Amino acid sequence: MEQYIKQFNKRFRFKASNKNMRATVKLQLMLAKAEDMGNKEPKEQLEDFLNMTSTVEDYINNLLKLNKEQYEKLEDLEFNETVEIANLIASKIMGISNDEVEKAKKSPKK
Repeated sequence: MEQYIKQFNKRFRFKASNKNMRATVKLQLMLAKAEDMGNKEPKEQLEDFLNMTSTVEDYINNLLKLNKEQYEKLEDLEFNETVEIANLIASKIMGISNDEVEKAKKSPKK
């Protein structure tokens, strides 16, 4: 499968292999748990955020097989853009279309 990533101005190819599916589910689980950070002490929140930042970057780097220049560009992106890239890849791996992603963004959260 392929996904165009505007931040790199490039189409990347990756597979929905078991390894990539496992990494995707782990990432989604971690992001879901991040919503519960408000109940933690500030030190724990910072540790979790640091872990989340590294995990999201590693996920993108591993799935897209970024070269050194692309990885440096990833490092310079804002965190929201980085999560956007990870979500695009995860959606593709999990078989969710770009249209479904856009609809989900626009629908009110419960």
